[in-house]
Amino acid sequence: MLRNRFIDRWHGREADLATHLAEAAAAFKDAVSQQDYDVANMIVGEGVGLIREILPAGEVVRRMAQDAAARLGVWVPRTAAVSA
Repeated sequence: MLRNRFIDRWHGREADLATHLAEAAAAFKDAVSQQDYDVANMIVGEGVGLIREILPAGEVVRRMAQDAAARLGVWVPRTAAVSA
C-alpha cells in the first residue's frame, strides 16, 4: 500500500481510529468513489520496492533505449533520439 494522508493520520493511532471508525469509513468510501488516492488506498505491488532514484522521464527513456540496444546487439548512433 502506498503511503498517503490517510495512513499518515491514523498509523500508530489505531485506537483513535476505532473510536472514529464510522467517520473514517465514510471518508474512505467517498475517497474511493472520487478516486482521491490521498485518502483511498492504492496497492502498488512489489515494483515500488525496486525504485532506487527519481529521474526525469527523458533520462528513463534514454536508459531504457540504451539497455534495449545493448541487449539486442543493435548499434545506436549518437545522433539518435536516445543520445544524451
